[in-house]
Amino acid sequence: MNAGNPLVLGITMGTMVTTGCIMDDYFANIYYDTGHVELPCFVAFTEAGCLFGRMAYIQMENNPENTIYDVKRLLGRFYDDPDIQDYLKEWPFKVISDNNKPKYQVTCKGRTTTYFPEEVMAMLFKRIKEHAESHLRIPLMDAVITVPPQFNCLQRQSTLDAARIAGLNPISILNETMAAAVVYGFLKPQLPGENDKNIAMITTGCGFIDVSLITYGQRVFECRASRGSCTMDINRNMVHYFAAKIQQKHGIDVFTDKRAYALLWKACEAAKCILSQQNEATVKINSIAPGVNFEDVITKGDLREILLDLRTTIQDVVEQCMADVDWVPGFLDECVLIGGSCKVPCILQLFHEMGSQVSQRQIMKFPKLASLVGAGMRAASLKGGIQMGLEDLVILEVAPKTVTVLSREGKCRPFVRHNDNIPHWSTREYTMLLEYQADFYLEIYEGESKVVSCNKLVGRYCVTDFPLRKRGRTHLRVTFQIDSCGLLVITAEDKSLGAEEGPVTVRNESGIILREELPRIVEQFRESFPPEPIPPMAMMQEPHHPGVGHPAQHAPYAQFNAGVDGGAGDGQPGNVQQAGNVPQPGHEVQPGEAEPGNIHVQQEVQNEPLGIRTGNGMANANGQENAICCKKILMGDHP
Repeated sequence: MNAGNPLVLGITMGTMVTTGCIMDDYFANIYYDTGHVELPCFVAFTEAGCLFGRMAYIQMENNPENTIYDVKRLLGRFYDDPDIQDYLKEWPFKVISDNNKPKYQVTCKGRTTTYFPEEVMAMLFKRIKEHAESHLRIPLMDAVITVPPQFNCLQRQSTLDAARIAGLNPISILNETMAAAVVYGFLKPQLPGENDKNIAMITTGCGFIDVSLITYGQRVFECRASRGSCTMDINRNMVHYFAAKIQQKHGIDVFTDKRAYALLWKACEAAKCILSQQNEATVKINSIAPGVNFEDVITKGDLREILLDLRTTIQDVVEQCMADVDWVPGFLDECVLIGGSCKVPCILQLFHEMGSQVSQRQIMKFPKLASLVGAGMRAASLKGGIQMGLEDLVILEVAPKTVTVLSREGKCRPFVRHNDNIPHWSTREYTMLLEYQADFYLEIYEGESKVVSCNKLVGRYCVTDFPLRKRGRTHLRVTFQIDSCGLLVITAEDKSLGAEEGPVTVRNESGIILREELPRIVEQFRESFPPEPIPPMAMMQEPHHPGVGHPAQHAPYAQFNAGVDGGAGDGQPGNVQQAGNVPQPGHEVQPGEAEPGNIHVQQEVQNEPLGIRTGNGMANANGQENAICCKKILMGDHP
């Protein structure tokens, strides 16, 4: 950790949007792009250079081959993954195989170039980092990043690599569900004499569905079980629905016309957002093909039918997770729903039905920013967190997957099982059976089966640099460890008779980005995307500290609400409302609208501000009023 700078950046990495924040006492500084709370995960390569976020999204239909999105789906996955192969049939941009490693092939400034998914994600991380630095006026290095609980060790390592390429020092990875649980437990703490609370934390994002069963007490959060699925893609289902209609009505195959696909994809995204607030939405696309316009109406009932398979998937994931720990629904105190898709009508209806089985018969809805604030709180705890009372925060996670090693008999032998507590380690003894054997390989798979073909390869490690001996005289002890971040660490030591203490090298030879390649990629990235200089304090008219945000004319205030059984819509619980001229998603920023800056978690109630920031009369010195304000805003308890 960077000792010279106590601030740690919290980043939540989504399929559609990425956001960063820093917690200072009870005040969340949320850094965003072009007047919006979130940075869309879109990167466009043009003749003039690169565009990021909303600017890349706006020009998507005019440059579909060079506008990259869905980066999170490719992180830590090989090119021949069946799920990736399905998406390759539809994505308008080109993904090629480099020794079974996926790479984007794009044209930028007249040159064709390729990028690893980690490099494209690094561009978004770098964007968030520089936005935060421009407002803090100091460099940021350390970061805590949230990922889906189902991410395996390879995907988590790729996330760390993306952060390092962006110039960050990732000090921790936190599961999205656990991050939201930390916020939830902070706002609804265990009372004296009260039993530990059991909650089901459910994330429904744009690409993933994750369920974690978590027990929490006094600053101790323990995950009991976790399940997930990466097959949740609402936009894709809607695109298929309308693509069939367009094919039937106009004879146009949108999957072979990249511009038509991009137009339909954006129209479906807009319709999905509208259906969160209205009973029907009109999908209207002008010039989907030369001389052809398309217009159709989709209702909430239509969307329910389109997402019937997803609804079944969600039910299966929840039931499997409950079965993992033998919990019955009545054992749960509350069911907490978070994520960008928590307002989709049919998903909301499903969890209302689940809520009838919860002991308190309610569903708490957190907005999308819950896991982001949790990442900021975790980051604050790692730097001390004394002001927020987070110095004693304890997080206990479980292994996201069963991880096995291939034995000499050709069977997969598990060394950590799904939902085992982590950190977890196991040792195996290996004897060299060849004369003067110089190395041997370990193949690591994830999956429950003993049959290799039923599992997924996640790593091939070479164990070498031990003395050459005759057959049967070299004995090595290999330790397999899943650390607290869910990363795989393999070490080895020589236990042969008379062996001297010395290093035995274990080298990963099948990672997406090999360790020896990373420094070169980082250097190339810095040459192509040099860091933007931080404005000196003397040049700024209004220097500020994260605990004392921008004045209202420079940054909007936002309601950050969550409620019980509330619907979506303006002013309803679970919806992020933005005051003033802050543009809503899908709205292009116009001159005179809000500038990028901090999002102050604040709401006006009877002309008296309720805030989570300090240093401006909004809270007393001991922070008690801050905690009360935070509860009123996030839990929807205000009048």
